[in-house]
Amino acid sequence: MRTSEELAQAIYERTHDLIKLAQQGELDAFYTAMDAREHLLAELEGHIEVSGDQARTQTLLIEARGLNQQLQDSLTSEQKKLLDERSRIERGGRMKKAYSENQ
Repeated sequence: MRTSEELAQAIYERTHDLIKLAQQGELDAFYTAMDAREHLLAELEGHIEVSGDQARTQTLLIEARGLNQQLQDSLTSEQKKLLDERSRIERGGRMKKAYSENQ
């Protein structure tokens, strides 16, 4: 069984991975990493007492929480890019249709 400190470190690392994957638009890998992080969080929640270095565990979890905001920002940015691309494609389709109707 892993210590709380080891789990906190793994959660922190998975959160960093999620940010990178979100920025790269790697959705399949993102969801796989998200599931892995959720399992780590569930395992940590199952610990009755903190094992390992309690101060380090707390610091890692606080830093991971801060990374969640970065993750949210990355996801929002990727969502905006996708919506912009969708809008561009739809606008191109409407222009193509209008052009073909005028031929």
